[in-house]
Amino acid sequence: MNKIVWALSLAGVLASCSNQQLYDAARQNYLQDCDKWEGAERERCQTQYQETYQEYERKRTETVSDSKTN
Repeated sequence: MNKIVWALSLAGVLASCSNQQLYDAARQNYLQDCDKWEGAERERCQTQYQETYQEYERKRTETVSDSKTN
């Protein structure tokens, strides 16, 4: 029984971390793709991916809340 509780607790901790880790990894991949451009094109590309996970999550939460009230 203790193993089940421990496994569920570990899964919960890993799940809470993984959303941000996935977001950050995807963002890093997109930013690396921007390196194939030069000058203004590279800057424009990088600008698209400057949003932090916290900013993304705040906007997502607001959007979900707004859709529930409409």
